[in-house]
Amino acid sequence: MSPKKIYIPIIGLFAIMSIISLYLIVGGLLSQGNGFRIIKNVHANITGSGNSRETQRQCIKNANGVKIYAYMFHYIIPDKYVDKENKIEYGNSIPPEKLESILQALWQARSDKKIQVVDLTELQGFNKTGCFPARNIVLLTVDDGWDDGYNFLFPLAKKYNMKFNLGIIADKVSTTPSEINNFLNEREIREMLGSGLITLASHSFSHIELHNQTELVLKKEILLSKQTLENWFHIPINTLIYPSGKYDGLTLKIAKESGYSFGFTTKKGIITPEDLDKNPLTLPRIRVNRDTDVSKAFLFE
Repeated sequence: MSPKKIYIPIIGLFAIMSIISLYLIVGGLLSQGNGFRIIKNVHANITGSGNSRETQRQCIKNANGVKIYAYMFHYIIPDKYVDKENKIEYGNSIPPEKLESILQALWQARSDKKIQVVDLTELQGFNKTGCFPARNIVLLTVDDGWDDGYNFLFPLAKKYNMKFNLGIIADKVSTTPSEINNFLNEREIREMLGSGLITLASHSFSHIELHNQTELVLKKEILLSKQTLENWFHIPINTLIYPSGKYDGLTLKIAKESGYSFGFTTKKGIITPEDLDKNPLTLPRIRVNRDTDVSKAFLFE
């Protein structure tokens, strides 16, 4: 056999081996790349998007200096619909334009990484782990569950991707369009929950003041309201907002026994992680009403 005939098979064999090696190398790199992409995608799924991703990105282990601003809203009503003779409604109402200016201020503060806007479920998780996502945490609470929450607040919540926590009076939720004293109905609440921007809290069963009540009455107002909302909407209810901010020792006892993690009053103040640990059922809030100066009330260091 001539040398030429011998070299040809050898060269062919080397060529085949080279192709196989190249294939294995490229395949390995591609697999590695896919691995990186998978890890990246898993991380993205865990952290979510928008504000949720920012919430998970940072963890402040040392809770000293963390401030939780729980703002309290009631009525979001255009001025032309406000009953000016009703001092409570007039004083506690703000027009949609003012709410939008507030959300613009919060949106800017969030963009500047000065705050995180969270919901009640997230706050409960931060408290359990002792890991807070920012020095300034904002919680937006809305009492009573009026249908202006759907008509005027919800569109703005979606526009600015802002989370709100609604205190719902269980006995006022109907299955029909808002016909019971203009309260939110089941369809509206379900739609709001579906957005991922709305969380529910109990605002009692019938909105009576909870101090100086019997144990039987308190169990109906506190426990039954929780069970009703949970059974209706299939979500955990971990927060009680006291009607008119009224409570006493027996109220707190029944609230704790009923499984609430937090209780909100109408006392003015900023919450600290220490409050969440030591006084979780008597947390203060910051009232937002017609007289609130947006330029001063929503400043964060």
